[in-house]
Amino acid sequence: MAFGEIPRPLADVPILYPTGQKLSVKTKYRGKVCVIVLIATTCNSCKAMVDQLAKLQKQFGPRGMVAVGAVVDEQNAKYTVGPWVARYRPAFEFGYLEKPEFIKLADIPANMRPFVPVVLFVDKKGKVRFQAYGDDAVMKQTEKAFPAIIDGLLKDQEGPMSTTKQVDAAGKELPAKK
Repeated sequence: MAFGEIPRPLADVPILYPTGQKLSVKTKYRGKVCVIVLIATTCNSCKAMVDQLAKLQKQFGPRGMVAVGAVVDEQNAKYTVGPWVARYRPAFEFGYLEKPEFIKLADIPANMRPFVPVVLFVDKKGKVRFQAYGDDAVMKQTEKAFPAIIDGLLKDQEGPMSTTKQVDAAGKELPAKK
């Protein structure tokens, strides 16, 4: 199920750290391809996605790709991110988002709850060019699809990188935003 409009400018939503520091992906990683993964700490497929993105960052990092993660647990993300990071030691920056910031960053309706992980691919100019949710078909093909998406963004290929249509909770196609 797709919610976020593609392509769109990356929302200026800082990823927060329990220490009170903030990470502005839009500012810090300007000029790089950024892959943002939004996870729940209780989600096994989210952990697997974090591991896969660490491998992709190792592969594509020298060309200008960076991964960033945020915990978006329904309750207490601020308090669950620290223990999760200490236990799993992700190979890239990790913080958290409260629900309103998660909704803004992922560009989803407030009453919708997408399956995690949610993965956003941001080009060098700060535009979200592809977005996938835990229940999207592409999530079953990430070993092939994600390297191709990242490679295309690193080569500055133009156009949205998704053919996903906007749908409501019942799966009915929504009219295109103007």
